[in-house]
Amino acid sequence: MRRGIVLGIIVFLAVGAVGCGKKTEPEITEVVQQQEADTTEDADNGQSVVYESENWHLSLQLPDNWDYQIQSEEALEKEDGRYTCAIRFWPKDYPEEIFVLGYQTEFGMCGTGVTIEDIALDNGITGYRYIEEIENTLWLTITLTPPEWDVQGGTFLVDGSPSVEDWKILQPEFEKILQTIWVGKPEKKQDDTIKVPLKEEILAKRQSCLDGMSEDEVTRLAENIKTANLQLEYGYLNDKLFERLEDKDDLYWNYIDEKGDIIIGYTEADGEQEPIVVYNRFDANNFIDLMEEMKSLLQADGLQDDFDHLMEYTRQAKETHDVKYIIEIYHILHDMDYFLLHYAPEDVAPYVRDRGTIGTYYGALEVYKQEK
Repeated sequence: MRRGIVLGIIVFLAVGAVGCGKKTEPEITEVVQQQEADTTEDADNGQSVVYESENWHLSLQLPDNWDYQIQSEEALEKEDGRYTCAIRFWPKDYPEEIFVLGYQTEFGMCGTGVTIEDIALDNGITGYRYIEEIENTLWLTITLTPPEWDVQGGTFLVDGSPSVEDWKILQPEFEKILQTIWVGKPEKKQDDTIKVPLKEEILAKRQSCLDGMSEDEVTRLAENIKTANLQLEYGYLNDKLFERLEDKDDLYWNYIDEKGDIIIGYTEADGEQEPIVVYNRFDANNFIDLMEEMKSLLQADGLQDDFDHLMEYTRQAKETHDVKYIIEIYHILHDMDYFLLHYAPEDVAPYVRDRGTIGTYYGALEVYKQEK
């Protein structure tokens, strides 16, 4: 029997770690929402260069002493080149030493003296580094595979062919740039039919909703909602949570139905199926109790309807095994965390590189609809 220690789908660590009101910095999954060929200045990291189309996302951070050129799908289609889309970048003092971050639909390596190394970036991207030195040129290719990548037939990569002498100078800065790279699918854009609350509206609504609560009560409420949101967000972005729960009989529903030791799947060992057993601290009933407790902390009108919805959607999720209720729960927790109890562009954005997920507002909160 394979065992693990994890926490329930809905709330996981929500109440146990924050009862004392201790505040911790959020750990946010990183996703970006930018316009095609966008560049923004970053006071600490130089310039953020982003290319995003309907099919692909490429981004990296460049120091101020580097330059770049965006090569879109439309432009490269006319050139009939190797890349589908690309960002060319180079140090301003060495303009002939051009590196390319891009996507190729067909990729292959050749050469008799190529060395191959595994790489793993800090953001979860993995791949291989291919290096071959021929005369005075270093031929460098780095393949990149983002987490949970399920597209077949193409490859994200970085390549370049600097001189050996220049590479000795450029490599330290190049390695820092490499760690900032993100590649993958384009992220979901904000639905332009939904009005996103502005900072002033968020701050005013937060003050009115939390009026009368002690500082410890506000902290506890915010931490519980944040923790629940981040755990669902991680499952959504990295573990195909909603896809699994589309199957009413998937064993992930045990997170909702049961507390204690639960089976969430099976693995094969020595030709036999072994259950994957985890310890679930919170089931649906525990989450409902927690939300009822959080609702009881409120002294002013405003958020009660949203907590009622969280509890009712949880009951419906347990009774029906319909994933739409889990998605509704996630949307409420997400909006409450990023657009009410926190202001994501200032409170969360400094801790993430890509900001698409935290910048998406689902319009799920009743508190913003009450005055319309």
